[in-house]
Order: sequence, then structure tokens, then C-alpha cells
Amino acid sequence: MRRQFGSVRQRKGRDGWFISIRRDGRNYTRRAASTKKKAEQVLAKVWVLCQDGASVPDALSYALNERPAGALTWKQVVAKYLEWLETIRTDENKKKETGRSGCILKSGLARAFVTDTDRATAARWIDTHRNRTTRFGTKTSPKTLNRYLSFASSVWQWCEERGYATGANPFRQVKRSREIPLDKTPLRADELMAVVEHASEEFLPLLLTAGSTGMRAGELRRLTWADVNFDESVIWVRVESEKTNRGRVVPMTDGVREALQAIRPQDPIHPTRRVFLRANGKPWTNWTFGNRMESAVKGAQGADKLRPHARHDLTPKGLRDAFITNLALLGVGWEVYGKLAGHANASTSRRYLGIAQEVQRDAIDLLGSRLGSPRKGANAESA
Repeated sequence: MRRQFGSVRQRKGRDGWFISIRRDGRNYTRRAASTKKKAEQVLAKVWVLCQDGASVPDALSYALNERPAGALTWKQVVAKYLEWLETIRTDENKKKETGRSGCILKSGLARAFVTDTDRATAARWIDTHRNRTTRFGTKTSPKTLNRYLSFASSVWQWCEERGYATGANPFRQVKRSREIPLDKTPLRADELMAVVEHASEEFLPLLLTAGSTGMRAGELRRLTWADVNFDESVIWVRVESEKTNRGRVVPMTDGVREALQAIRPQDPIHPTRRVFLRANGKPWTNWTFGNRMESAVKGAQGADKLRPHARHDLTPKGLRDAFITNLALLGVGWEVYGKLAGHANASTSRRYLGIAQEVQRDAIDLLGSRLGSPRKGANAESA
């Protein structure tokens, strides 16, 4: 039957070996391989596929590793996906998605066709990122790996809705990495001031403002001199700079006010001039912030002004947590510090009550003082 199905031959004036198939009144002739043996293997594969119910054109395309017309690579698909995001997302979300697109565009998956992607391909792709060493000498974190999978899954779903891909989502079939939360202790008020004392002159205003106002990293990065009101001693967080797109007013402490006045330019200030710039005029990055923060913390640890064996979060997010936790320790209600921090939901504000271990300890001590000791009560009755 297979011999009657097709034949392998050479064509005059053409290189390679061709397979010729006649089926349903039509002839199909395609170049199969450079050798006769490989061409016979291709013909056998096409015959098996047709016996399973596939059409001759589809079987030829699969056996010859050809893609259907209009098939796109991941590089082309991601470009179309980012163009689509321009019409529906905010600037902040577009920036996040554009940054995550590098996990595909800077990998071997960018050259692969979307229609050829299966679970094994997705697993190999994420394993490549898992085994890669970052520029800081560390492995890619489980949280980042899960974000990569979520981004690729979103792109696949977008392709499926537009007909670029069919079938099950291969990135949803890959097991997610387990994220182990680190129990990091926020800096107390006295510890924060100890770190500020050991900070460099360039880093001190940014560090003090972050720890005394609870502003987010993006809000600090986009803060301009037009947003700082020294007369009323407040900082205006603009709507377009805030995560919740509402805007808020943050009062300044005397220390923050003095630190900002010390770096305030003497020449006429342009309204869009950034407040926090490095000495070379470049903006602060997460890497430079962490580097300066680590040096200041080491100085404070050398002076024995930090709790021993405590893991401190040295990021702008860690200073924001310290700001809220210190207010909670002082007895400030969650409604107040939630508004100062710009929380959109009350549940987010209440969550910070559990960050400070001192708050939990005080609650248990208060309960214990009310309950009393059963042994003391028993001794009193016997007496």
C-alpha cells in the first residue's frame, strides 16, 4: 500500500530527492531531502499521517517541518502584543509589560514559531531563565520566573483570541516555582535614624524622605521641585505619579524639610526638574539605591545601633513598610497611616499591623494582663 501511495525520485536539473504522491485525483510533488534515504523516511511519515486521517497538504507541511501561511514567530507576536497594549493600558502598566517582554525577546524562544510551542518548549524556556545568573551574581528568583510565565501565558491567550495560536496554553501546563516569603524586619525609628547618620551626603535626602513619608519608589523618582511646597511643608504626589491614580498630600517632617532645602538649587528651578538626582545628574536606580543603602546599614551595624540577627529590607518598599509600621507602633490608626501611604483599600492598611512583631507582642501581653495567672487565683482561694 505504501508503494502505491507515492514514490521517491530525482528531477532533471534539480538538486535533491522529491516525493510524488497521487491521492483523490490530485498529484503532489515536493522536494523532500538531499538524500534518497531521508526522502523515503519523509514519505513514510506522510503515509502514516494520512492513514491517521490527515490530509496530504497538512501531512506534507508537518513532515517537512513547514509552517502554515501567516505563522508568526514569538518576536513578531510580542511586538504586536505591545502595540495592542498601547491602546488599553496606562503608562505604568505598559512599562511593566515592556520590561517583562525581554524574557521572550532576549531568549531563543523569540525565533521560534508560536504554532510550534508546546509544553516541553515552554519548560525548556523557563529552565533557561532559572539557570541563568543575573548581573548581580544571583539566580533568577522564583517570583520573577512566575512573572515570566504569566506574561508568556497572557501573550499566548492574546494570540489564541486572534487566531495566531490554537490548542491548550503550554505555559499554564508548566509548574510554577514555589515562592518562599522572607521574614524581613522593618527598621524602627531609632534604627532608621542610625542608618541615616551613616548615609552618604548624596544619598541622605532620598533615604530620609523615603523613610519619613512612606512614598513609593516611583513617586520618589518622579518627584519634581514644583511638587514640594516649603511654605506649607507638604509634598504633593500627583495623580499620574501615584499607583492608585488618586493623588495625595504628604506632610514633611522638619528633618525632611531641612534635607530638601539643603539640596534645593539656587538658580531658577524649572517645574519639571527632578528632586532626587545623583551627583552626576543621572536618576537613581534600584541598583544604586540598594548599593548606598547597604553601605549605610553596614555602618550602622558596625556601631551596634541595629538589632542583631535581624533581616532588614533594604529596598524603597522596605522603607515604606518601616514608615507604616513605625506609625502603627506609635498607636496611629490604620485609617490615618493608610491615607498617608495612599492605600486604595482598607484591607491593605490593616495588613501592615501584622508586619511589626512588637505589635503582636503588645497584643498578647495586653491579653495576658487581662486574663491574669490561674495559679495566683488558685493560691488566693486556698488562702
